[in-house]
Amino acid sequence: MAKLIVIIGTTRNQGGSVAEAFLADKKWRLRIISRTPLKPPHENGPPAALLASSLSDPAVRAEAGKRGISPEERCAEIGIQCGKNLALAARTPDVQKTLERYVYSSLGNHSKLSGGRYIQTWHCDSKAAVERYGRDDPVLGPRSSFIRFGL
Repeated sequence: MAKLIVIIGTTRNQGGSVAEAFLADKKWRLRIISRTPLKPPHENGPPAALLASSLSDPAVRAEAGKRGISPEERCAEIGIQCGKNLALAARTPDVQKTLERYVYSSLGNHSKLSGGRYIQTWHCDSKAAVERYGRDDPVLGPRSSFIRFGL
């Protein structure tokens, strides 16, 4: 029986190329989770387009303003919560029965790596926070791999 792989976010180059590779290998069954599953990849625009649409979301901007933070920081908080939710779902007993490997595409914590020189690298730092959360999880951590592509 073919193994199952679930790929989250396949509307861009990185996730799309991973999906294509596994589709070509008949040893794998593929499930895809996407924010906009019915939209062709080219209609989603460049990677910055999703960030821009979140940043222009009135609810995101209003929440950020109420709390005295930037919309970019609010988007990072949302990204961290989404990443933690995925990790929590992956560590449930039902998923653990069949999970062989949890792979997360991460980025380095640029605020920390720069010694505090660059402190508003919300996207990178939020991805690093999700990675740290997964690594530290006693159930999910040992079954996880974290990939960092150059930025």
